[in-house]
Amino acid sequence: MTFLSMSIESSSLTQEKSLLEYQEICITVQENKITQEMADYTTGGGSNDDSYYASLEAYQETYDSQKSSIESQLEAINAEIDSYEKAIQTNVKNECKLTLSV
Repeated sequence: MTFLSMSIESSSLTQEKSLLEYQEICITVQENKITQEMADYTTGGGSNDDSYYASLEAYQETYDSQKSSIESQLEAINAEIDSYEKAIQTNVKNECKLTLSV
């Protein structure tokens, strides 16, 4: 039973990891759009000192902090998944024995 519960928890963490990776991709796309918009704005004659550019910088900082948060969560989840996988392998090796008789 322990093996089954650890396997279920590992699968749950893998799903959570996939969701976080998707969120990271979405944030990266948004961050790239903001960066491009900032470049286009300054190329088009906009100033780095006006309120529009400042709001773009604020969005970029928000996306950066969200991305950092997700990256740290992913590191923690990866460590947990690895520990579950090691525990499952150890558990399987200890509990599963093959006896051959002739």
